[in-house]
Amino acid sequence: MHVPTPRRRCSIVLTALAALLALGARRAPAAVHAPAEWGRLEVQWQEVWPANYGYEKAIDSVKESAQKLGLEYIDLVLPHWPGVSTAIEEAEQNALLRKQTWKALESLKKDGLVKQIGISNYNERHLGELLDYAELRPSASQFEIHPFNTREKLVKRCQDLGIRVNGYSPLGGKGNPNQVTDLLLQSPYLEDLGKQYGKTPAQIILRWHLQRDTTPIPKASTKSRLAENFNVFDFQLKEEEMATISSFDRKRFAVLNSEVFL
Repeated sequence: MHVPTPRRRCSIVLTALAALLALGARRAPAAVHAPAEWGRLEVQWQEVWPANYGYEKAIDSVKESAQKLGLEYIDLVLPHWPGVSTAIEEAEQNALLRKQTWKALESLKKDGLVKQIGISNYNERHLGELLDYAELRPSASQFEIHPFNTREKLVKRCQDLGIRVNGYSPLGGKGNPNQVTDLLLQSPYLEDLGKQYGKTPAQIILRWHLQRDTTPIPKASTKSRLAENFNVFDFQLKEEEMATISSFDRKRFAVLNSEVFL
């Protein structure tokens, strides 16, 4: 099975910056631009790619990244997928590499090269396994979330544990073969809500994320779209509106269901 390669994210809404800043961040990728009135905000985070899983390889890859970027420390580091292969024969190896990689991240955090460590695309099973051996609990968990895939159980599990939830593909994964962005943005209900609040359907969805206390990570390729993503803090959805949007859930993955990693 093809595993999607990581993509550079061009923008992040204010709460994504706020969440990382709350975790101790002081810098951000050059691709993240905040409004001028905020001053200069930068956050550096790193995803460990599966080719660099394992204790020594993970440590070396993060150190190399910090050196190339000229950083004294990286704000947040997380493994990108919970395995290197979806083949059932690799299940034992996946579990071993998950543990070794997490131990490497714990070591990097203790040494001060990394301020916070998290996980990406871990489902309930992967998270439960990690908690059995982790000395340090993840600060953040990043996974696909949108109204067609609300991930209710996983979101609640993370929040109950005090793990910050960051949702990628928050508008439905536009650009992926299984994207549902077009369906969501053309939803009559979301269009009607948008007219009521003077917002776009995309802004309604981002507001839905925020009121669930999850941090959406939308992409934006233009200044106008970036400005639209930020303009979601001046209104509040009603409880029944939140429930109706959540009822869209189809458990539909635009990217990949990480359950395939055994």
